[in-house]
Amino acid sequence: MKIYRSDDFNTSDESIWKSRVLKLGEGPIFTAKTVITGVEFEAKKIVFGPITIRKYKSPEDVLWSGRGCTVELIFQDKSTNPPQDTPMSMYVQPFWLMHSIFIAMQLYANSWVGYTRINYLDKHKKYAGTFGGQNVADTRSIAEQPIITRLNRKRLLQLLDCQFGTLELAIDRYSKACTEIVDESIIDFVIVLENLLGIGLNGEISHRVSSRGAMILAPNKEDRENYYITLKYLYDLRSQMVHGKIDEIKSPAQNSKKGVALKAVGTKLTGTWWEDRYNISNTARVLTRAILLYFINNTDKWNEDFLFHLDLGIKS
Repeated sequence: MKIYRSDDFNTSDESIWKSRVLKLGEGPIFTAKTVITGVEFEAKKIVFGPITIRKYKSPEDVLWSGRGCTVELIFQDKSTNPPQDTPMSMYVQPFWLMHSIFIAMQLYANSWVGYTRINYLDKHKKYAGTFGGQNVADTRSIAEQPIITRLNRKRLLQLLDCQFGTLELAIDRYSKACTEIVDESIIDFVIVLENLLGIGLNGEISHRVSSRGAMILAPNKEDRENYYITLKYLYDLRSQMVHGKIDEIKSPAQNSKKGVALKAVGTKLTGTWWEDRYNISNTARVLTRAILLYFINNTDKWNEDFLFHLDLGIKS
């Protein structure tokens, strides 16, 4: 059985993932297990060396509340921690690798993807320890839970690989936003947008970030205006929230320019902010994810020169 060390896994080269055990030392073998929520998994089991992603099964996968898909990591621990006999390294590399799989699934599935605590099992499948808090979004933000019927191996590896590159900050902040309360999520989604689209800006930041984002999202001028108004509205919302004016926020009127634009990009509005904030935060997530994936797929375009061309209406 071939064994690789943890540093070998920061890559999209699948040949590196052909081991059966993640080696951290010379101790016993453990299995780390978590359940990714916010998505139904109906695809065939997929294995990347020590990582297995499969359909949730009850009762063996009942680690916490909720359903989704199960992720397992087999690893060789450095040593154990007497008298509990729990894996000491559960607090380091195994968690990092499990968390990377979780972030990849957040990007892969168009949903508020979260994950439960990570349980650690010994070679007899007996409980050995727990690490990692529950990272699950407010369920009222989840309109529909997508069903994954096929998991593209190459795509998933790409979404693992990109976490260790130049887009690391934006990806990490997007992940954080997807597991927060609604108001805070809007703040962080806009931080991601500014990180991706604000390169080289010293003035008119909200206007130009919104304009650049609209150029990426919309194929034609009419749609572009709706995306621009929506992104600008999200930016203004973020400003109100961080400056302590959240109690002054009102839902945009449905026949207003903002209301029409929000509905045009798929936002459901009721006219009441405390209801609409869930739908508006979901719009923020959907648009941020689309722009983030655009740059993940086109890393060579994440630069000041390309963004300046967007200011000129040129997307090439």
